[in-house]
Amino acid sequence: MGSQCEAAKILKTNQSTISRWLRKTQDLFESVGIQPAIDKQYSYEDSQNILKGQRQLHQLIRFETGKGLRIQATCWGRHLLLEPTPEGWITNAADINHFNHCEPLQLLEEHIIDAALVTNPEAPNPSDSRYARYHLSNQPLFILIPQEHTLANEQGLSRTEVAHVTQLGHSGFVSKECRAVMEMLDNQLFGEQDHPYTSSYKEPPRHTRRYGTAMTMLIRPDLTRLGIPINFPAADILVVKQEHAEHPEILKLVFQIKRMLRNLQPTIDGLDIQA
Repeated sequence: MGSQCEAAKILKTNQSTISRWLRKTQDLFESVGIQPAIDKQYSYEDSQNILKGQRQLHQLIRFETGKGLRIQATCWGRHLLLEPTPEGWITNAADINHFNHCEPLQLLEEHIIDAALVTNPEAPNPSDSRYARYHLSNQPLFILIPQEHTLANEQGLSRTEVAHVTQLGHSGFVSKECRAVMEMLDNQLFGEQDHPYTSSYKEPPRHTRRYGTAMTMLIRPDLTRLGIPINFPAADILVVKQEHAEHPEILKLVFQIKRMLRNLQPTIDGLDIQA
């Protein structure tokens, strides 16, 4: 903000408190060999660099202490694979939800989170050396409709019959990468059509078809699957920055998630846990 008084207004405190915080911050930076110029008039770029440095420092402390580590997870991953929450981690906490418009990889790159549990469309390319990927599992993908839908108990449905009485929809938590894959699959199965329900902020009408897995159905028991085969396995992948790939806290997290997957395996037909 360029001045302690302006910062105090934003944070609804007083100038002396800001000054005290700045001194503590400077002492903390200097303790790890960083020399910030506290009284300098900062440009926007300067401010962003300082913020990145603070986030790096906070991340270093999280990894060193094994406390407050942050993981952003898919909806089913958060509810099925990270409950109970692994010791030392927080999952999609309120402060992190403030950044829900950001992509998981952006959050990793900016040191806001320490790990991301994503699906294969959201994961970085294996050739991207900035990230380490732990491929945890594969499972079948299904077309899902509400259980009370007229097609729910029908057998041997044709694609034309399904397309005639349903339209593609997305739940609010589905990322744009996953939506793009679902629309691609929908076009392959049912032909070119409009996709009006692609906003992550709208719940589509009830007469919709979605793409999901048995994990989706565990957290959405109101949905049932149709017997139309889809040649696209859904994958769960843990992504971290390459420099943290072998950190003990990351390896413990991988072990914890695979243990949760093994617990789920009897209830999920086709769940393939990767070695």
